[in-house]
Amino acid sequence: MARASRFRHVGAVDGTDLSGQPPEPSPSGAAAGRLSPGARVGPYRIEGLLGQGGMGAVYAATHVDLQRPVALKTLLDPQAGEEERARFVAEARALARIDHPNVVPLYDAGAVGPLCFLVMERVRGETLAARLATGGGRLPLAEAVRVVGAVAEGVGAAHALGILHRDVKPDNVLLGADGVPRLTDFGLARSERDQRLTASGVALGTPHYMAPEQALADRAKLGPQADVYGLGAVLYECLCGQRPYAEEPTALAVLSATIERGPRPPRELLPGLPRDLEAVLLRALAREPSERYPDAAALAQELARFARGEPVAARLPGLASRALRAWRRDGRTIGLSVALTLALCLSLALAAWPMLRARSLAGLEARAASWREAELARLAASLPASPRLGEAPPAEAELLRERLAALAPARL
Repeated sequence: MARASRFRHVGAVDGTDLSGQPPEPSPSGAAAGRLSPGARVGPYRIEGLLGQGGMGAVYAATHVDLQRPVALKTLLDPQAGEEERARFVAEARALARIDHPNVVPLYDAGAVGPLCFLVMERVRGETLAARLATGGGRLPLAEAVRVVGAVAEGVGAAHALGILHRDVKPDNVLLGADGVPRLTDFGLARSERDQRLTASGVALGTPHYMAPEQALADRAKLGPQADVYGLGAVLYECLCGQRPYAEEPTALAVLSATIERGPRPPRELLPGLPRDLEAVLLRALAREPSERYPDAAALAQELARFARGEPVAARLPGLASRALRAWRRDGRTIGLSVALTLALCLSLALAAWPMLRARSLAGLEARAASWREAELARLAASLPASPRLGEAPPAEAELLRERLAALAPARL
């Protein structure tokens, strides 16, 4: 049975409990956006803060009756606007539909007074971001492939249900004590059938992990390939020890670089990176969605092939392919540059033609003169002993005249 069937129904957040029951009084500390240890949220007792993001806070909590440890997520601002609350409900609905070992499961969802909450499995371990921070900024190659491949499988399960995560990054990957990576925080999740949460045209996500079409808020191009790009950016960081475009000083500069060019070549940062894995990484980070893997499941399969030592489908682009991509990307600029270059070359060629022709003619005349002298010497050596033409027999003298006439200087 799918996990989602065990949850109570998640409805619109309108100040009533999501199960349809009348709202309970707000828990202590909720009005300030921060819950204190010991506060009660429905049947859950708050133990402490686990982490906080731009929109929500996650607490360690316990279901009082079941004595079950959980992670409880709330909106930071209990008086959040309609859009923020809609995103919160979208996260609950997304998590409720996904049943995969590499996605943190949802146990419960509801509202107490104005406070919305989600209840999820409390994963014992650390985030991938924390692991990178304490491990020199990168993972061993095999571990990086395993972790990102597992997360890609989880994202692929979401894609199979028509759900986009849109914020795949190391902070949202939990590395459990059991060694299983789990993806969390579907706060920006969106169903491919639901365009309402992106109608404003505002770029949503984390700059270093956002696909170009996501940075441009291009809804027409936004699909599973955006999450593939995010997974590629996470793999890039795990392997290379830095995020894509880490050299850019501001978030705006990162977004601009994402749209205009690709990140530094991986082998500049990790010279020993296998060519096959580099090809997989660059395909995941391709600027055009159509050039990436079609979804996260395809990327997961490719990483699994690499891990098994099998050939991968991705190939590093050759010179012709790179030129074609550059043309597609900057066609007008490149076309103008090519036209100017050709015009310059043609002008130089026309200017140099008289000089080159004169040099060529001079060379031909010199070679012809040298050949005539050599041929005359050869003919002279073939004549009878008589040194003068007049003393030669008539037949031989006539033959000699014909040969000498043939050696007359050619007109060039």
